[in-house]
Amino acid sequence: MAAISVEEFLNNVLHRVHGLETIIVSDPYGVPLVTVGKDIAAEDSSASVFSFTTEQTSKLSMGSCHSLTTFFRDQIFVYVNSTPLVLIAVGKPDANVGLFLSMSFDISAVLDPLRNSLASNF
Repeated sequence: MAAISVEEFLNNVLHRVHGLETIIVSDPYGVPLVTVGKDIAAEDSSASVFSFTTEQTSKLSMGSCHSLTTFFRDQIFVYVNSTPLVLIAVGKPDANVGLFLSMSFDISAVLDPLRNSLASNF
């Protein structure tokens, strides 16, 4: 069986989850490393804000923050912490967020090589 690329895998996820329009994998500073789907404005992804928010949330002694879902304008943003990567899904307000979150562990596993190479730089 041939290996599937990260982009191909994310495109498959994008097509399987109703309402998703974009999936972005970025570093903690918000620099996109992989993007599939529709282009969105860089300031709309806010990955660096999510990284800061998860760091601050962990100081509340209530456990770690794995994901955050927000609505902005006419879109939904789902941020998933996959340290040092941030996985961002952007979609319509009726997107199937639960399905995407349940798939996030599989996505995270596919991103292991990228995560390991990035972790050595942080």
